[in-house]
Amino acid sequence: MDRQTRQLLVITAALAVMFSAFAFAIEGFAARDNLANIARRGAINGIISAGMTLVILTGGIDLSVGSVLALSGVCLALAMKAWGLAAGLCAGLGAGVLCGLFNGLFVVFGRVPPFITTLGMMGIAHGIALRATGGRTVHGLPPTLTRVMDVEILGVQPVPGLLALAVLLGGQAFLSFTTWGRYLIAIGCNERASRLSGVPVERVKLGVYVAAGACAALAGVLQVAKLNSGSPLVGEGYELSSIAAVILGGTSIMGGRGSIVGTLVGVLIIAVLASGLTQLNVQSQNQNIIIGALIIATVLVDQLTRRGREP
Repeated sequence: MDRQTRQLLVITAALAVMFSAFAFAIEGFAARDNLANIARRGAINGIISAGMTLVILTGGIDLSVGSVLALSGVCLALAMKAWGLAAGLCAGLGAGVLCGLFNGLFVVFGRVPPFITTLGMMGIAHGIALRATGGRTVHGLPPTLTRVMDVEILGVQPVPGLLALAVLLGGQAFLSFTTWGRYLIAIGCNERASRLSGVPVERVKLGVYVAAGACAALAGVLQVAKLNSGSPLVGEGYELSSIAAVILGGTSIMGGRGSIVGTLVGVLIIAVLASGLTQLNVQSQNQNIIIGALIIATVLVDQLTRRGREP
C-alpha cells in the first residue's frame, strides 16, 4: 500500500469519526434534510476544488476562483434576465473560461508567478462584478434554473451533488487514464525534465487554468440556482475552502502528487465540519480560523514527510 493510499484511508477514517461525533452531539445532524444540505453545500466547493486540484498538481495555485464564481454568476444572472437561460449559461460559463484563459496566458507565456497572476485576477473579476451590478444583487430571474436544480429524486434534491460528483470523478478519470493526465503529474514532479522529454508543458498548464476557470463558472451556475439571484459578493472564501479540500485530500502543495478522489474526501470533511460547527453556533470567523489552521497543519505534515524521505 503506497503512502497516498494510506493517507487517503486516514482522512476517510477522520471523516467517519468527525461525522459520528457530530451525529452523537447534535440532535438532527444525521437527519435526511441536513445531509441533503451538506451535499448541496459541498457541491459548489467540490466543483471548484476539482479545478483547483489540477492547478496545484502542476505546482501552481489559483486564488481567483471565488471572484470568478461571483463574476460568472453575475454574468449569468444579467444575461438570463435579459435574454433567457441559454444566453445566461453561455455568458456565465464563458466568463469563467475567459478568466482562466487570461490566468493561464500570463502564467505560461508572461512568466508571472501563479500567486501574483491569480491574486490580480481576483481583484479584476471582483471589480468587474461590482461595476456590472452597481454593487447590488441581481433579482427577478426566471425560476427555470432553480427548478432544474430542485428536481426531487427519492424525496431529496441531489442534482447539484450529482453534478459535483460527476465533475470530480471525471477529473479523476482524466488523471488516471489519459496521456495529458500523466503529463500533468509529470510537470508537477519536474517541469524542466518534462519539457526535455517532449511534454507540451505550456499547453498543459494553460489547459489547467482554463479548466479551473470553467469549474469556478459552473459553481457560479449552482450558486445562482441556489439563490435565484446573482450577487457580486457570494464568492468570498471559496478560494480558502477549495485549497483546504485539496490539501486535506492528500495533494501536495508542491505539486506532482495527489488525486481528485482524495479531494472529494477533503470536500466532505470541509462540508461536514462547516455544518457541525454552524449547528454548534460557532461563528463564521472562527470557522475560517479552524480551516486555516487545518491547511497549515496538513502542509506542515507534508513537508516533514518529504524531509524524512530525503537522504
